[in-house]
Amino acid sequence: MFKLAISIYVVAYSAGASAQASQFECERAQRNAATTASSIHPDRGAIAAARRQADVICFGPARAAELERERIRAAALRDAQDTPPPAAHPATITHCAGGFCYTDRGDALPRIGR
Repeated sequence: MFKLAISIYVVAYSAGASAQASQFECERAQRNAATTASSIHPDRGAIAAARRQADVICFGPARAAELERERIRAAALRDAQDTPPPAAHPATITHCAGGFCYTDRGDALPRIGR
């Protein structure tokens, strides 16, 4: 619902209004984004939507789209750097002798039961 309202606003704003908003409208949108971000129960979707709306109002639709593409690229790069290395294959028990079982990695595990 909120995303639809923003897209309708963007279409209406870009169709009939000038590319740059007044300083007052820009500051009001930035205050709204800051207030949304400082909420006691932050909602990432609402924060992102408020930030996008402030970008559209302050910079116009073309520059706001460029900023959004930069944010997406930065998030993808950050996610790629945070990806953990693949896990090693689990050890396979190769044989048991006496009170221990041995794995293909050379580990000795205590034998449980008979």
